[in-house]
Amino acid sequence: MGAHSAIRIRICTRSSGHARFKGRNGVERLVLNVTRLLLSLVVLVGVTLQGAAASMTAGVATAGSIQAGGRAGVTPPLLVPQVGDIDVGKFAPDPRRGVALEIPVAGGVLAGGQYPLALRVVGFFLGAMLAVAAHEVGHLVCAIAASIAVRRVSIGVGPLLLRRRIGETWFELRLVAAAGFVSIYPLSVIRKFRQALFILGGVLANALVLAVVAAIGLVGAFPARLAEWGDLMGPIVFMQAYMIMANLTPFVVKIQGSRLPSDGLQLLQLWSAPRGATALGLGYVELTRPFCAGSGSVPNSPVWSRIMYNLSNAQRWTDPEARREIHESLIRELARGALPTEAEGLVLDGLITDGLVFSEPLLRSRLDAWSLRAIEIAPDVKTLRGSRGAVLVELGRYQEGRDVLEALVTETGLKPFDYFMSNIYLAHAALALGDVDSAQYWVAAASSIELAEFVQPFAAEMIARFTARRDGASAGQRLAV
Repeated sequence: MGAHSAIRIRICTRSSGHARFKGRNGVERLVLNVTRLLLSLVVLVGVTLQGAAASMTAGVATAGSIQAGGRAGVTPPLLVPQVGDIDVGKFAPDPRRGVALEIPVAGGVLAGGQYPLALRVVGFFLGAMLAVAAHEVGHLVCAIAASIAVRRVSIGVGPLLLRRRIGETWFELRLVAAAGFVSIYPLSVIRKFRQALFILGGVLANALVLAVVAAIGLVGAFPARLAEWGDLMGPIVFMQAYMIMANLTPFVVKIQGSRLPSDGLQLLQLWSAPRGATALGLGYVELTRPFCAGSGSVPNSPVWSRIMYNLSNAQRWTDPEARREIHESLIRELARGALPTEAEGLVLDGLITDGLVFSEPLLRSRLDAWSLRAIEIAPDVKTLRGSRGAVLVELGRYQEGRDVLEALVTETGLKPFDYFMSNIYLAHAALALGDVDSAQYWVAAASSIELAEFVQPFAAEMIARFTARRDGASAGQRLAV
């Protein structure tokens, strides 16, 4: 079979100089050390299941044996042989460095074996694809069970092959199934048990695949011609064990340009995170207070998570394509008709504002109905009154819009952006009504307002839009906005 080599996997319970996790307290270090010990046992169990599956499939005794101490004899390759031909060479505590697991491998990853190389390569990639897919589906299922809204499920790396939306979740399939991730919408409340279930969902799914393979082998359900299956089942079993081991190890990995924590690191972060409402959750309580009596409780549901993500997403202001997806998502939330009153008011406010600022056809055709519904929900909210006045100006009902906005700007307590929007639409209304002096006054007032930095480019564009209409107007001509 050629030269023989050995892969030595060492998972230390005592930190070494080149692999050290600096926990913030002794509890974190204790959890990490226990995790390392458990990972060693996971690898041993995975290898054992490989041997069990093959022996049941072939109907013969396994060629290898599991030994405590000592060194095993020659074995076929680890990733590509018949799964019963794997021995554990050493699994014993190392008093200096921790628990060590040594697995002899004959001739390298793809060398040796009695089957064609192509079949062994197919087995390896099939095992990797199944392990990654099972892992991400496990996260997805556990997120649904824990009422956590999933935003994106991505399997693989490299060129995008398929992208589809189901509900409010985007699914992506990429060329090489070497990695994947499941991202969730932001949480308003930290509930550790539910989040731990979501984080552990991937390794639970990999463990389930191992159990299914072992069960099939125990009942003798594998095809009798093991020669056609042996080189495939070994990698499938091994990759499940590898995914469990790798994902429970705390580290950070870069996937599709983003640095993502492993499941093990997320568990440690969750351990030290405070329970209760997040800053985002508390912020949205304040935003929705004008739309309801205001119980002060932080909402915690998939719907709220989606709304928080869409309205707080900075790409809404910078990326037209992302903005379009956000608008479509918020419109779907309204169409479902299941939003609480405060959530409906907040979504309507966001959509009306964007329709006025960006002048997108998708939104403009619905501004009248949306602004009427918003006023119905909260008639005393100044932001919504200003939005209704601006919509009336957009609809060509200049005097009605001017009356609403002039009454509003004399009141105190307007937010800077609301004050800017009221003034710029007062300028549009005055110009359309032929009152050029008043139009100049209102646009000057709008220009003097200090706005947040990310809003300033859009404010400048709205002022430029007014200036172009003013300059293009002839004396006494009424202009439509």
